[in-house]
Amino acid sequence: MKIKIKSKDTVILLVLVILVILTKIGIVYKQNNMNINISKKEVVMQIDTPIIYKVHIDGEVNNPGVYDVNSDDRLDNLIEIAGGLTENADSTRINLARLLEDGLKIYIPSKEESINININNNKLTLTDFNQLTEDELTKIDGIGEVIALRIIDYRNENGSFNKITDLLNVNGIGEKKLSQIKNIIY
Repeated sequence: MKIKIKSKDTVILLVLVILVILTKIGIVYKQNNMNINISKKEVVMQIDTPIIYKVHIDGEVNNPGVYDVNSDDRLDNLIEIAGGLTENADSTRINLARLLEDGLKIYIPSKEESINININNNKLTLTDFNQLTEDELTKIDGIGEVIALRIIDYRNENGSFNKITDLLNVNGIGEKKLSQIKNIIY
């Protein structure tokens, strides 16, 4: 008795074998996204591995340092990796839902730190930055009166900045100016 395997059956069998293998791989790489496209003549399988960012967290966390995070992680994920917030952390001045960026430094302020922004101490959270007045913005190196007004106009029209790179949407802020500003916003 002979069993004939049609090409469609072969493709289905191949896909099932691949799925079993990928399931085993998926246990090891549980963060991966998997796409399988089946056409009449071929099976295309693509596994997307997550992009890893290095992010520095400092201030009122139990284990400050540099950590590897996935590109879709948010600040609350990083804080958890860093052992959580200390009892002295002022969580009202940070955005826990903030997306992380590669090379970013996050500073978690304490409750004792002055609510008044001290730009000279380079301790400015993104939440603080979103609340600065025109006069306070002009004290930041690289931001003059015109850019300060544009930042305020942008915030009024679009809401708060969710990540530092959102500043690129402000007319007059390019990569060079962003790198200056990025040094003081944690």
